[in-house]
Amino acid sequence: MKRNFALINQKIETTQFLDYETIDIGALGSIINYSVDNLSCGCLEYEDLDTIKSIFESACLKLKPKGIMTIYLTDTKKLMSAYVSGAISSKTMLETLNHKKSLLSVDDICSLIDVSNFKLLQIDPTNNLLIISLQRISL
Repeated sequence: MKRNFALINQKIETTQFLDYETIDIGALGSIINYSVDNLSCGCLEYEDLDTIKSIFESACLKLKPKGIMTIYLTDTKKLMSAYVSGAISSKTMLETLNHKKSLLSVDDICSLIDVSNFKLLQIDPTNNLLIISLQRISL
């Protein structure tokens, strides 16, 4: 049976993920290492950089070989461009950034990847999101 988890920050998010078991980011330690097939994470930006590093390292340990982690980040370049061009209002921009402590880039995430154990599958810009997929290649 596949184990699919979505990390959330219950203080901020109430999102439910189809076919994924949700777990609060603070309870990540309750998941057995190397037991998860798919891990979805859209809550990293709500944490400070030191906490993000710790969460990322812990989340990587949870993945089985060939397990996939999908990270959702705000595409701040696209968001700012939309605001400057008038495509979105200041209210929409501020609502998008509300409660976020860190504005992460692809470079920030890539700098955390252990390239001996993980490979970058894809970076997909969708709407105002960057979707980054990583796969564990070995333990």
